[in-house]
Amino acid sequence: MSIPMNETAVDAGKVFVSSRIELNLPYMSFGGAVGLLSFVKSIEKPIQFNIDPNCGTLVDLIRIFNISNDQLTLNFNSPSNTISLEDNAKTFSPYLKPDQLNLFGNTFPVNKLDKPCIGIVVAPTARMANTVYTEKSKNSVNDPTAAFTHWLPKYPHSKKHVDKIISLCLDLGYDVVTFNSVNIDLDHKILMMNNLCDCLITYEGGLAHLAHCLDIPVIMFPWEKDHEMINNHGLPEFVNITKAMLMHLDKKTYFLPSADEVLTWTADTLNKIKNDLHNNLGNNTLLSSDIKNLASQLDIDQLMDLLLIPKDLKELVKDNLTPFKIGGYN
Repeated sequence: MSIPMNETAVDAGKVFVSSRIELNLPYMSFGGAVGLLSFVKSIEKPIQFNIDPNCGTLVDLIRIFNISNDQLTLNFNSPSNTISLEDNAKTFSPYLKPDQLNLFGNTFPVNKLDKPCIGIVVAPTARMANTVYTEKSKNSVNDPTAAFTHWLPKYPHSKKHVDKIISLCLDLGYDVVTFNSVNIDLDHKILMMNNLCDCLITYEGGLAHLAHCLDIPVIMFPWEKDHEMINNHGLPEFVNITKAMLMHLDKKTYFLPSADEVLTWTADTLNKIKNDLHNNLGNNTLLSSDIKNLASQLDIDQLMDLLLIPKDLKELVKDNLTPFKIGGYN
């Protein structure tokens, strides 16, 4: 959309003032916030977010990743007519990759190699992690009064999988760091990941997105019920693509097809996968040469439909990004 200087246009949650973009945004997930900031860093126009005052995580990430006010400003209100970007904002943008982190009011360099630990994330909170780890979910999934029944089917991993991973990590000489408590603030979690973790083994969630920004390899447990394949539209290249792959467009990620796969691993298996990931040899099918070739044969609207891009994001991307590379990879 071309707007003359000093003129304003309003369109479904987007306001264009000269070259500035204003977005009316609803409350968003942690992963959604990382993806949106990655999109912001990939375009050259200044942006203003009109957001809910409760989006504290977004404020923290802007500070931690040193995103300047010249590029992004925040207006805290309760905006109406918000746009829907879901978790897809960075579908055509690379993850933001800071060289430095602003933590506790101090600057820390991003560390990438030779770290002594492997991080494990079992579930979003310590209580949920304990339920998954002790396999209480297997006994309570049919009990309508049991806690967490709405999310239990999402996590197929349990004690035997976590114990196996810990054993393999120790065999390789790594210590283990867990990230399950909500009582550890974001600055501490990022500092621990950045300074200690050579790899993160996790469910699909926000800390995996953080690991992508820090170039930390990720091994991801699948979802049990919701990890379904996306509609392949009859295209053989899309047969094995999952929603988690669509949400984590990163070449340093290994998507486990089954939690039970780790039970067959040796320490050498884990070490090889981790080292391959450090060299960008993940298994996200959306970043394969087959998909790249397919994408080159489609127009942008066809490609966006295949990638489940919501309508509001389609317009935003077409107005502000070119060329269109899945995950921002050439």
